[in-house]
Amino acid sequence: MMKPARLRVVLDARMLPGERGGVEQATIGLMHAFSNHGGDHEYFFLAYDDAIDWLRPSTGGSVRLVPVGPPPVATSFSHPLLRPLLPIARRLRRTVWPLDRQIEREPTAIADIAPDVIHFNLQTAFQTERRNVYQPWDLQHVHYPQYFDREEWLKRDHDYRFFCQQADRVLLTSQWGRADVERIYKIPRSKTCVIPMAAPVTTYPTIDDRAIDSLLETSCIPSAFALYPAQTWAHKNHATLIEALRLARDRHGVTIALICTGRLTSHYRALVQQIVNAGLEQQVRFLGFTDAEFLLSLFRRARMLVFPSLFEGWGLPLTEAMVLGVPIVASTATCIPEQLGDAALMVDPRDADAMAQSMIRLWNDTALQKSLADKGRRHVAQFTWSRTASELIAIYGHLAAQHK
Repeated sequence: MMKPARLRVVLDARMLPGERGGVEQATIGLMHAFSNHGGDHEYFFLAYDDAIDWLRPSTGGSVRLVPVGPPPVATSFSHPLLRPLLPIARRLRRTVWPLDRQIEREPTAIADIAPDVIHFNLQTAFQTERRNVYQPWDLQHVHYPQYFDREEWLKRDHDYRFFCQQADRVLLTSQWGRADVERIYKIPRSKTCVIPMAAPVTTYPTIDDRAIDSLLETSCIPSAFALYPAQTWAHKNHATLIEALRLARDRHGVTIALICTGRLTSHYRALVQQIVNAGLEQQVRFLGFTDAEFLLSLFRRARMLVFPSLFEGWGLPLTEAMVLGVPIVASTATCIPEQLGDAALMVDPRDADAMAQSMIRLWNDTALQKSLADKGRRHVAQFTWSRTASELIAIYGHLAAQHK
């Protein structure tokens, strides 16, 4: 049998820690997957000069980090006090440079690497004539344009269309997402593919029970709580979840403690006001971005995961909860039913009372908790990093062979 050709593949890790949410976790998962997959292939992850050390623990074997310069100007506006200026900066830039001219050109480091394939695993990408895979994750901006300022929406839609057209393959993580991108951007089925992502939590360092208890006790985490790991973007739907907690308390007499993790965005202020108005200050806590050890500890002790999101391309916390045996109450939106099968209580994300009742049911029913946890472990067994790596390598190899 002929030995497969040795591949050189470029991927993207140009991000700051805590900036990209699930996409960040998936990228770290891919680093681990390729590091442990074996074979002669080489993987080069692009990274910012000043944001490379936090990625090093995830590399090894055939995975390398390639510094390609400082973050772009937009990252300078990530501070809450500067963020309101970003739309103005974008508008001024579009006045001087049309969107077509704003597309990033191929970094000079790419020529030195001479890759067979580039995998744009973040939503951002750059112009290239090399074989490439583009991974838009989702088209949330099309379905919920109200969550984007005009300049952000225009650039996002322009760039996604451009990179989908440029790509040799457009990669999605669910069949729902695949059909959505094909329909909206008029992409033929032959150009798209679906590869699910595994649970990032499987790549985290292990931590024993005593260390978990000590860590959570030090942080005053209650002994029983529901967990929602998501940045506070409006589409993550914390608002309906908070209302569901109020209804559970006021209508049904059930108090459920909620721990939320993830970067705090500009929408966080509105959520704080909602919590205060509902009198839930002692019941709901937002911890912000947490490290892997603390997040794993929360997963290991959560009574249930709640996931009320309005829009997902692939909900990585759902796979993490199933791997760790955490029962789930989840939204029926987008790809989530496809991702979970029968391994969760599903609820309309707009219906706060139905959400409250599902949460109460799971919170109080230990038999149901065990049943859903068991179903989750069986269902999630199909999503492994080994599978993800193998399927990606097959696509890389196919595209590289076409180029030759």
